[in-house]
Amino acid sequence: MKNFKKIMFGVVAALGVTALTACNDSKQETKLVDDVLGKIVLIQDRADVSEDFVIPKTVVHQGTTYDITWTSSDSSVLSFEERTEKDGVKYYADLHRPFDGDKDIVLTASTTAADETGSLEFKTTVLSIDEKTAIESEISKLVKSSYGSKTEVNLPASSHEYQNEITFTYALGGEYVTTKLEGNKLTVDPTLSEKPEAVVLKVKATSGSTVIDKDVNTKASLRPVYLTAAEALAQPVNTMIYVQGKIKSVASNGETYGNFWIEDEDGNEIEIYGLYKGLIEECYDADNKWTKKGTRYDAWDASEKLAVGDYVYAYGTRAVYNTTQEVSNCVFMGSVEGTPVGTVKEAKDTEKGDFLAVYGKVTKVANETYGNLYLQDSEGNEIYVYGLYSGKVSECYPNGTWTSSKGVRYDKMEDKPVVGDVIAVYGPMDEYNGTQQVKNGILLYYVTKTERQTATKPEEPKEITVTGTTIEFKSLGYANAEDVGKIAFTDGTLTFAQGTNENNSPKYYNTGNAVRMYGSNTLTIKSDKKIAKVEFELVVSEKDKAYAFTADNCSISAGTMDYATSVWTGDANELVLTYTPTSGQFRIAKIIVTYAE
Repeated sequence: MKNFKKIMFGVVAALGVTALTACNDSKQETKLVDDVLGKIVLIQDRADVSEDFVIPKTVVHQGTTYDITWTSSDSSVLSFEERTEKDGVKYYADLHRPFDGDKDIVLTASTTAADETGSLEFKTTVLSIDEKTAIESEISKLVKSSYGSKTEVNLPASSHEYQNEITFTYALGGEYVTTKLEGNKLTVDPTLSEKPEAVVLKVKATSGSTVIDKDVNTKASLRPVYLTAAEALAQPVNTMIYVQGKIKSVASNGETYGNFWIEDEDGNEIEIYGLYKGLIEECYDADNKWTKKGTRYDAWDASEKLAVGDYVYAYGTRAVYNTTQEVSNCVFMGSVEGTPVGTVKEAKDTEKGDFLAVYGKVTKVANETYGNLYLQDSEGNEIYVYGLYSGKVSECYPNGTWTSSKGVRYDKMEDKPVVGDVIAVYGPMDEYNGTQQVKNGILLYYVTKTERQTATKPEEPKEITVTGTTIEFKSLGYANAEDVGKIAFTDGTLTFAQGTNENNSPKYYNTGNAVRMYGSNTLTIKSDKKIAKVEFELVVSEKDKAYAFTADNCSISAGTMDYATSVWTGDANELVLTYTPTSGQFRIAKIIVTYAE
């Protein structure tokens, strides 16, 4: 069995490398293993790392799958871990950042193909982290901000998130009705108190000679209890209640006021008499008097209207009119079965991975493309929504699995939420760097809506004209990371387009002085004259061939592409080139077009 080794500097997969040295073995003997290892795609431009990243466990070459084995030069700083996620099992480089300075690490990828075994070494640097910052980050993960149901929390005795172990000891900051601590087991039972109870957990964290004492605040606070129709019928008149049920029929004047008969699983019925959108604290005053400030049902958008068979949640006044049992002047609280809409404070009780519906005021839109935004409730509690879409919950989350193609992304919405709007959002609770967030949220409805200004059309990429048939992108005046669109040259045009890629459009970058084409991006070259040849100058790593044209990543509409020289030949008035993978990119620095004589 033959063995050989290659060395590369940088980080594999999501973190990019540049090949510096190559194997001296016979090309004939090592070609297959070399080709297999060459399939490890390297796509970014940095080698310093501070977060876990995905690395490939297998590569596919010419229809055959080959296993990749990884080792680390220092497993106390970088080890490997398999993680089960919603889209399958992934293999991660698991970082344990040091406190005493950056650490250089060598990752080795090995594989066997036929009778040959080979390996690649990737050199990277794991960045250090301030010890106090790291310890306080671990402390912030110990308990949630509040607990809405009886919960037992086994507090960790230690953390191995970093190279140095962090140990913890705990004590309560007082005597509490709802909360007890036995050893490392924290028990919270909000039902033991009629009112929310603030709780202080005293934490002592130790790492080597560093000791940090910190008080962590949490709260035992019951979430609203939504009553069934039978339970609502048993409540005294003039009691404020939350009620839930399936719409059985539309009552008199239902299309105007939102009057519906709802029922529970046992067939018990009660009428919702009047359904409004708005905030409870605005629709009812401090004395529970109806203020008439909600949006009446007939003023709702057509897409938000309810139908027989829908499930509805509401808050209102238990009432009787003549002999009709009803809940009157109801504030709409959602219509996704199993998920009433709650405040931001209530949402923070949700476990990671569980679905929730939350409403709040939009205080900031952090990303105009994906709709990353902040929601805040009336008490100032805030939560981040990482991605906002419009669409049906049943289509975007069939069986709880995210299907992005069924939703309309924020930047594509005809009517998108803006700062000042109060909206309701559905999605799974997620976590990033210890902070809760709702990921890939679905816009359920507007609770209140601010006045809109006239929308402005997004700016299109500028059009550029070039004399001649040589197009060198560094000379065209593009700014770094600027979108690239249409370029006219003598007797022809070339047009870069986003294609079906929802996230990335072709852009010019100063690094390499090239236009980068991402997954499904297209380049169209057109002329009334017949095009005989197109020469592409690519920014390609000489050793690993990252960003090069290959039969696996390049689709052309006509003619023939010589992948060794990056030269297209043919006889056509139009050539469409598409980057087909979902990751990676082409980097095109220059294009030379030659017409047929």
